[in-house]
Amino acid sequence: MLESLLVIGVVGVLVLLGTLTVSLSLQALVMTGLSVVAAGFVLGVPAGALYHVALYRCLQARGEVPAGFVWHPTRYHAVLSPEERRRVLPWFRAGALGFGLIILGCAIFALGFLRV
Repeated sequence: MLESLLVIGVVGVLVLLGTLTVSLSLQALVMTGLSVVAAGFVLGVPAGALYHVALYRCLQARGEVPAGFVWHPTRYHAVLSPEERRRVLPWFRAGALGFGLIILGCAIFALGFLRV
């Protein structure tokens, strides 16, 4: 079921990008792309920072903070209790959404120049 939703989402984004390409001017595509990138940064950077802080606090409470956990933090999701996951993973998802917006904004921005 999740895979089906993912495929539908990707196809939907491709249709949206194609529609934007033919319906918006170069300036509108560039400004839309930059706006989506900015929104992604505004959402993703603070959420990513809060995710790392929340994960660090959960691991620190157990005395299990390995050196360099910041570079591969997802491997420590398995050791979190259900309560800790409820505190940490929403920030992880918000940061991932911000990253997705940045990628989408870059694609919209690039479409403006591919259209020329």
